[in-house]
Amino acid sequence: MYEYKEFNEKMKKNYLDKGAVIDVLNAYANGSDFLQKLEKIKNKETERSQVLGIIYSQDFEEDDDGYFGESRVLFYAGDDCYDIIDYDDLYLYLYFACEFYIEKHENEKEIVQEKLALIAESYGIK
Repeated sequence: MYEYKEFNEKMKKNYLDKGAVIDVLNAYANGSDFLQKLEKIKNKETERSQVLGIIYSQDFEEDDDGYFGESRVLFYAGDDCYDIIDYDDLYLYLYFACEFYIEKHENEKEIVQEKLALIAESYGIK
């Protein structure tokens, strides 16, 4: 549980405050399948569970009721906690989540950095 608090403090230190984004990435970075989660994010694969999830605006048509804008990502944590961010903000949150993960898994540093670079490329981040 301490690592979850440590992750939140890292985000706060870097002036990142979107609660649902932090909660989802915190669970990912402290989970056992972070590298697989990064791959899904690179491929813009929606990931839904009852409690946490990531949904991409590309999953909706503009005239759908649930449409939330072009090039956006919705993070949810629980029933009433969600945040919608653009790709630039997503990359920023991912950057610090990856930093946190690398601090705990130094031996995976190159793989994580490579995946982060591929995410930036996939999302058109410069």
